[in-house]
Amino acid sequence: MGARLGQGELDFAKGGGVMRRFVRVKNGCARMGQRNFSGSARGRRLRRAVLAAAFAVALILTPFAAAAEITSTGPLTRVLITPDLNCGVSHVGDSAPEFFGDTACGTLLASGGVLYGPASIPAGGGASPRTAFTPVSQTGPTGTGTAGDPYRIVTVVDLGTSGLRITETDSYVLGQESYRTDVQVSNTGGASRDVILYRAGDCFLQNSDFGFGAVETGTGAVTCLEAINSTTPGTRIEQFFPITPGSKYYEAQFNEVWSWIGTQVAFPNTCRCGEYIDNGAGLSWSITIPPGGSTTVSSLITFSPLGIAPLSTTKTADAATSAPASGNGYTITVANPNASAVTLNSITDTLPAGFSYVSGSTTGVTTANPSVSGQTLTWAGPFSVPATGSVSLHFSVIVSSTPGDYFNNATADAGSATVVPTGPTAMITVTSPQTGTLQVIKHVVNDSGGSASAANFTLSVSGTSPSSASFPGAESPGTTVTLGPGSYSVTETGPSGYTASFSADCSGTIAAGQTKTCTITNDDIAAPPVGDEGCSHGYWKNHESAWISTAYSPSQTVGSVFSAAGPLGSSSLLDALKFKGGSTITAAKQILLRQAVAALLNAAHPGVAYPRTTAQVIASVNAALASNDRTTILELASALDADNNLGCPLS
Repeated sequence: MGARLGQGELDFAKGGGVMRRFVRVKNGCARMGQRNFSGSARGRRLRRAVLAAAFAVALILTPFAAAAEITSTGPLTRVLITPDLNCGVSHVGDSAPEFFGDTACGTLLASGGVLYGPASIPAGGGASPRTAFTPVSQTGPTGTGTAGDPYRIVTVVDLGTSGLRITETDSYVLGQESYRTDVQVSNTGGASRDVILYRAGDCFLQNSDFGFGAVETGTGAVTCLEAINSTTPGTRIEQFFPITPGSKYYEAQFNEVWSWIGTQVAFPNTCRCGEYIDNGAGLSWSITIPPGGSTTVSSLITFSPLGIAPLSTTKTADAATSAPASGNGYTITVANPNASAVTLNSITDTLPAGFSYVSGSTTGVTTANPSVSGQTLTWAGPFSVPATGSVSLHFSVIVSSTPGDYFNNATADAGSATVVPTGPTAMITVTSPQTGTLQVIKHVVNDSGGSASAANFTLSVSGTSPSSASFPGAESPGTTVTLGPGSYSVTETGPSGYTASFSADCSGTIAAGQTKTCTITNDDIAAPPVGDEGCSHGYWKNHESAWISTAYSPSQTVGSVFSAAGPLGSSSLLDALKFKGGSTITAAKQILLRQAVAALLNAAHPGVAYPRTTAQVIASVNAALASNDRTTILELASALDADNNLGCPLS
């Protein structure tokens, strides 16, 4: 569908005769002289004969000897890709190829004021001025034609010296009426590049150059429709369907499509849908290629005699963000734009790395669990998608524990009907932790007659917005508290009669994402003995042999037992028994330590029923010494002296 011949285009007017009359068909809207080819049966037969002859010559003259092509039993019996990204397609139901001149279809790209494309586009002179792609390589076809291993042709071209390269992968699944094109644009330069990528063609549907147009507003797909006559559209379609979102469409006179591309502007989202014209159509994407990076744009072209358009798949996430390893969910919807129902054999979803399906969570068109193979979930049908309707299913997942952006891909299988996959979609951002985690464990030891439990103690966490500031204690694994970065501490209140020890991480600082464990151990204190015996400091000073049963030695320093003794701590326990008194604070401490050592030995000796334990003696003496109050010190010294003189059972 094109009459204007530009530099580098195949000149269909050359050679006279049939070819010259053919060009007049393109220029004159199917007219020879003043007669319209479309008006009578004879005119239509003559026009088809002329077009068929034109195509025969075009195929002979067009220099695509190195083009790769997928040939099969169809319905698309041939998918041809030239080394510079023309495309040509044949359908089992048509005698002529699906694009004018066979290859008036292709990929073009505009960037930096330059339009790049195939060297030759039949009747595509409007797409100019145009710099030809530089072919780099072409491989294929490869594959077996199955959904898991489609036939593929991979073509690589450079865009002059721009630093841009296109790697195009065209693939076909046997039995379907669509083929897929994935165009990867890579940028080897040091700066971002803004580009407009076009996929367009000059439609030649059902051996006819004229037709109508259509647009699917929900998907952005644009279609050339067959014409039963100049006023009535038929059902057969040739459709450009965007898989990658963000596309714009255009359906118009063939030369308008090519000329629009020549302006290097994105398509205008318009369609001359109701007009019977020599039409073309296409899609465009405006994208930015990062330096040293690449972007891939995907689309389908469908050729269906029955007008069965591809079904579309969409997917949404329940929430855009999730905490690491938390729950989220997805909804998959398959929509059918056709006038009759379509049966799905299965619905498939590919989960992102680190995500997992929650068993029993599927609702919607089915409640059955999918089969799971790696990250691929497959729900077995059949599922009937009603005409111009849709089916949906919802399921739950546990997201990855690693922060980042995660995309998903869903599709379905409908046999010969094409189902367009979502492509990477339904992004879920797994957020980085904004808080630290403090695990607080309360451990209670009852080995001396105590009966308290962990829950009898109340724990308090101070810090930056703790999730639980006060709570009952719990044995391991304890209680989880989240709090903001910064300083924190853990304290407790609870029953008396227990000592408390705090692990190192019960206070300090915590960072976002950090986990710390605080363990508080409470050990019950033995009840004080009921005793009425005690040996004086003089006894212990003169009977060193009696020390053997106490686990203390005469040469042991005072400071090793009484940590608050200060300078007096360097004296031995035996020397402390010899301390004198006086009127100073130091003298008062000497008086206390003299009685304290005797009390310590009485409490430690198994043969003395002393009314105090060693722990009680040590704790009370340290407290009195630390007070530096003479009255307090002497009061305790007097009390210990009384206990030390209750009566000594030792000889």
